[in-house]
Amino acid sequence: MKIKIEAKKENLSKVISFCEDFLVSEFNPDYRNNLLLVAVEEIFTNISSYAFVNKTGYAEIELLRTDENKIRASFKDNGCPFNPIEFKSDKRAKDNIDNLVPGGLGLYIVKNSMTNLKYEYNGDCNIFSFETAKEGKK
Repeated sequence: MKIKIEAKKENLSKVISFCEDFLVSEFNPDYRNNLLLVAVEEIFTNISSYAFVNKTGYAEIELLRTDENKIRASFKDNGCPFNPIEFKSDKRAKDNIDNLVPGGLGLYIVKNSMTNLKYEYNGDCNIFSFETAKEGKK
């Protein structure tokens, strides 16, 4: 499933509903994956907060169920280049969790709860993806 949506914080509820619809369609109505929802919320919020300085932009989010029953999430935007994998949130989060600058704790959680993180800047677009193992009932 794929959604292209204006990268505004006001659209976060639509993004979360999109994720929940995906989980229901691919797994079952009782299935929840809170780690996925937290990671998607963090990445979409970062895109909507920082990628488009003084302009409107869009984010494209794609969710796929892999053959190993993992969920692959991909984010694409044409905002300012930013590699979340290289962002140095780990040391700051470990040393002083109360005084993190924006982006520190959320990216730390994503990088430590997701697998197969990949980033590229291609065709003037940020493309970031990750996988998470399925949690809950099949």
